Amino acid sequence: MKLLNLLDVSDANAQAALDLDLGALRSDDPSRCRNVGEAAFVAGRTAILAPSATGHGSILAVFSERLNNGSTVQPGEYELWEPNEPPVAPTP
Repeated sequence: MKLLNLLDVSDANAQAALDLDLGALRSDDPSRCRNVGEAAFVAGRTAILAPSATGHGSILAVFSERLNNGSTVQPGEYELWEPNEPPVAPTP
């Protein structure tokens, strides 16, 4: 797997820059994380690496539509999740 333009929010400094904390990442309310994901998609990011909501390990969300320009994911390296709603651009 090779991902270019990855948004890594696995450390506290990156979380602070996005006004996130572990509480938001582990909350039953996914709205804050969803907003970051939508913004990352609109900004052209390939993927997001973040602490898992369970508190164990990490989660890597890959935007398959963005896999180009040297980014690759091989079969067997992922599990496909269909989004509930497609990302949309934020309203100015």
